[in-house]
Amino acid sequence: MNSVAIGLIGVACITTGAMRGLFLQKIRPEHHRDSASKDTIKLGAGMLAALTALVLGLLVSSAKSSFDATNTGIAQGGAKLEAVAKVYFGDDATPAGPARVASASSRCPEFIGKMPKPPPLQDFCNSF
Repeated sequence: MNSVAIGLIGVACITTGAMRGLFLQKIRPEHHRDSASKDTIKLGAGMLAALTALVLGLLVSSAKSSFDATNTGIAQGGAKLEAVAKVYFGDDATPAGPARVASASSRCPEFIGKMPKPPPLQDFCNSF
């Protein structure tokens, strides 16, 4: 279901509930309309509002922790990429010649040999 359909279903349920409430208000017994009953309803509505706020707070907290984890992963990936670029291009970030690349390759074959192959771009984009 798409978000428009879910929204329309929500609006229909809320409208139906409001119409039923207006109808039932007319046929409700008198002792249900006193101040004690109204206070009980207010207490229940307040508890429901507090629970809703708690659930929304937990939802926001979960989304923030997920965002922070993704942000940390991207920062670490950038740092690793920068480290590899320093091996190939040097500290001055100018492109290295073939001799410098060969020198770097001969100095650290264990580093280059253990580098994982990057995932396909489609898998990378779908991981978020």
